[in-house]
Amino acid sequence: MGDRRATLRKAGALLCLRAGKVLHQSPIYESPSWGYQSQPFYNTCLLLETHLPPQDLLDCMQNIEKELGRQPKTRSGYEDRPLDLDLLFYGDLSITTPSLAVPHPQLHLRNFVLQPLVAIAPEYRHPVLQQSLETLLQESPDTAQLKQKYPASWVPQLFDSQKQFFVIEGNIGSGKTTLTQKLAAQFEVPALYENFSDNPHLPAFYENPEAHALAVETHFMEDRIEAYTNFFAKGKPPQGAVADYSFLKSILFAELNLNSSDYKTYINNFRAQTASLQAPDVLVYLHRPTTVLLAQIKARGRSYEQGISAKYLEQIAQQYEAFLAELSCPVVRLDLGVADFVGEAAVYEQLLVSLMLL
Repeated sequence: MGDRRATLRKAGALLCLRAGKVLHQSPIYESPSWGYQSQPFYNTCLLLETHLPPQDLLDCMQNIEKELGRQPKTRSGYEDRPLDLDLLFYGDLSITTPSLAVPHPQLHLRNFVLQPLVAIAPEYRHPVLQQSLETLLQESPDTAQLKQKYPASWVPQLFDSQKQFFVIEGNIGSGKTTLTQKLAAQFEVPALYENFSDNPHLPAFYENPEAHALAVETHFMEDRIEAYTNFFAKGKPPQGAVADYSFLKSILFAELNLNSSDYKTYINNFRAQTASLQAPDVLVYLHRPTTVLLAQIKARGRSYEQGISAKYLEQIAQQYEAFLAELSCPVVRLDLGVADFVGEAAVYEQLLVSLMLL
């Protein structure tokens, strides 16, 4: 039911986040309905490396079904549903309990199960029937024909060939560095962080912006260019990378803080020095209300930030909107409000799903 591919992709993302690592995935096939007359089904199989024992894995799968719209049955027999996740095998175990039967007792009779299984593990031997999946498909009494609809790359990953370098951006206090740290740790990718403490002009700038704007922005620009150059000296890391700032933000703050004469000089210098730097594959913009930003700035306690005004944060937010509109890379805007992706696991998971489904 519904957008079948989209539902499968979200289910795959949730399995990756909650249950383990997807080692192999079959194509998505379309097959005739089974057991009753209805529209064709989509079917696919995953090979999952999991830390969950069998019953916990089944519970996880059933929770995902419910979250993606599956309702309790309204009648006996088969009926349409948005999603049906089956635990077909668990290693070589044979399990029979009131709530779980592994191997799945009917899988050897159904081509819509066997064909995607063969696509990921043709030589795997059924632990009860002691035949390979390939042999079971050849000897299947089912005559249904399957048609491949999508290739074996449908499970969304956060980092892939098209989304290799994520940049997290946002206003002061929005949570850029915290999110970058969490992504780098969870997905084991290198991270690039902006080093505010090394800018000697920053405390003076917050005291007297007009007098120190050019010095602070020039230092930031040079520091960002050097950091990006060193970080990508050998090209993009093959496993992906994440940063808590873009060197492109230099333009945003320079335009906000510099007078027209200084800005003209600055922008010419900037363009000459950044032409070959690595641009983001995806820019993630964290948006929060000004009141939340002020609270988080106060909570983290950087002395030189405590004088930042609501008006200045609102000016930065306006600059960001114009800045994002001109970017050529994909931009994901996350309106977080007061959401806590550190203390609330569900908030963080939803954030990850949004990025994985790009």
